[in-house]
Amino acid sequence: MAEAHRRLGRVEDADRAWKASHRAGASGRDGVAAAVAVELVHAFSLWRQATIPVPRRS
Repeated sequence: MAEAHRRLGRVEDADRAWKASHRAGASGRDGVAAAVAVELVHAFSLWRQATIPVPRRS
């Protein structure tokens, strides 16, 4: 969700969504599962950035 907001230029919404997902992962009872959840969010964001062409100024 955070990545979608960021790509649409909704920086504040992206920040809130990222923080909410990070808090949800960090507040899990099982520390390992929480860490894996947070890393999956980051990995997915990086994967999306690599697969979707981003317009660049020339």
